Amino acid sequence: VSSSQAAPSLLRERAAIHGSIVQ
Repeated sequence: VSSSQAAPSLLRERAAIHGSIVQ
């Protein structure tokens, strides 16, 4: 598993979840 690919994925997931909670 490439950490360089996993990091962006986690960030995007958290960003999406954060956006849902904020809005």
